[in-house]
Amino acid sequence: MIRPSKVLANTLIPRCCFFHETSHEGTGQFHENLIIEKMPLSLNTQYEMEALFHKRLPSRVKALSKWKSIDIQRINPDEPDYRRISSYLGKQANLELIALDLFNSDLSRRQK
Repeated sequence: MIRPSKVLANTLIPRCCFFHETSHEGTGQFHENLIIEKMPLSLNTQYEMEALFHKRLPSRVKALSKWKSIDIQRINPDEPDYRRISSYLGKQANLELIALDLFNSDLSRRQK
């Protein structure tokens, strides 16, 4: 895994947090929720993110579903959005299951 402190093509790789969940539809299938900080300007639009996850990445990686839709939503830096997303991401957490993947998520602090 490339850490954000590494520079790739003069661009810092954005920090990511991964959350593991099982399907709420009773199938027991796992899925991921991914939170990515602000993307480079070339990808920082809804259209570009959807193109990345729906067109470019599925042909290059095996981990993305080819039959299940990928929902992409922008999170605004205001209090209601933060509360909504933290509530959503913690809905399956309990004493036996921590949804946050601490091994693959980048929780590092950065200088502004």
